[in-house]
Amino acid sequence: MADVLKKDMTQYIKSAQTHLFPGVDWFINPDVSAVGAVPFKYWKDSGGQNNGHQVIVEMDQAEKDVVDADDLPAVKAAKNNEIRARTAEIYLAGFEHPAASGKFFPLDSESRFEWHASADFAAQLTYPYLIFTVEDEPISIANQGILTQYRNAAVAESLSIKNDETLLLNQVYNAVDAAGVAGIVDNR
Repeated sequence: MADVLKKDMTQYIKSAQTHLFPGVDWFINPDVSAVGAVPFKYWKDSGGQNNGHQVIVEMDQAEKDVVDADDLPAVKAAKNNEIRARTAEIYLAGFEHPAASGKFFPLDSESRFEWHASADFAAQLTYPYLIFTVEDEPISIANQGILTQYRNAAVAESLSIKNDETLLLNQVYNAVDAAGVAGIVDNR
């Protein structure tokens, strides 16, 4: 039994029956001592030998960057994380209401729940009712109709943010290569 490494660096098998792996395509018992903690995708043939065994080494950073750029699932996952992080930032920034008022109201997950729930309880609230901006400035709401306007603005903005995120995530999903993913611009 021996360890074998496919010469095109696509497969490494420990404790294999060597007669099943012809030397023309496989390194038999390669020296992998220099890559013990290195992810397999970053291994390369050094071109040299140690005691008759092919020496495998770690790629340099430029080579790793090429491998990573070709790793479409990883590139897509990174882009999706970037889009989701930007969406979270947008939610935290809140929404402005009325337009051009300079008053921003929260849209974090708890606030989005409260905005949705306000439709169910608006008639039971005592007015004037206080809501707070993202800077914790109290705003007095005179009646149910005005609260409904704020709620509708919050829901519309929340849906717009989510729709924009979904469109970007769909672009990532449909990208066929790393260059296509890199070309997706989140300009929200």
